[in-house]
Amino acid sequence: HWLKNLLIFLPAVSSQNIFNSLIFFECILAFFAFGFIASSIYLINDIIDIEKDKLHPYKKLRPLASNKVSKQTIYFLIIILLIFGLTISFYLSINFFLILIFYILLNFFYFFYLKNITILDAFILMFFYLIRVISGHLVNNIEFSIWLISFVFFLFLSLSFLKKFTDIILTDGDS
Repeated sequence: HWLKNLLIFLPAVSSQNIFNSLIFFECILAFFAFGFIASSIYLINDIIDIEKDKLHPYKKLRPLASNKVSKQTIYFLIIILLIFGLTISFYLSINFFLILIFYILLNFFYFFYLKNITILDAFILMFFYLIRVISGHLVNNIEFSIWLISFVFFLFLSLSFLKKFTDIILTDGDS
């Protein structure tokens, strides 16, 4: 899932600032900060969904669901990943730090409330990608491009609806 974080580089690439060594270095730091935060969220999701994952044909093989890793180990990893991610983000900029806090909170709302509201679910999934592009703008103080934001918005909204559509088709086919 770390590949999604390459979207942080998009504003630097599209503004032709990627070869500026400071901007490139800050993109790398932001990439890792976002990766640490997103990884901690995936681990939290694994804890939340452990009972469902144990019944799933593929997810039951995940380390937590298969009891290869203890919950205590996962909790420790979550804390370490959050500390690293938030520390790096705070070092880069307060705005990036705040957007990662928002990303964490939005994920919790998504897990517990928004995941089951189909249309809103698709928009939230798109927004998780858009946040990465916005972060690339914020970290490097690159002027926002309405064209880039619009492109990312519609691209990932379309992919989000496609994912929801295939999920519906697959689950209806099992009924």
